[in-house]
Amino acid sequence: MTQLLTRLATLQAQQQETLTLARNAGSDGERAQKALEEVLAAIQSCERRLEEVEPEFLERSQLVRSHQEQIARAHSAMEGLYGRLGRGSQFSTREERDK
Repeated sequence: MTQLLTRLATLQAQQQETLTLARNAGSDGERAQKALEEVLAAIQSCERRLEEVEPEFLERSQLVRSHQEQIARAHSAMEGLYGRLGRGSQFSTREERDK
């Protein structure tokens, strides 16, 4: 997704450059117009691809966050159990523990 956004920014910069060339070049206007059309087509292609990829990216990002939360909860539960285990093995009987 980052690559697509970078590509889109690059193409938009090329679009601006092509527009500037078209304004400044009298006889090269047709060539600049063709270059502009190519850049615009490439931008549209990148935008369509971004529209296709973005929902899946967002869905997978949410899934990753969900899994990270599950891992954090499991880790916390595990630490609590290990803590209880450590306290339990500290004394061999209830009488020792209650002293």
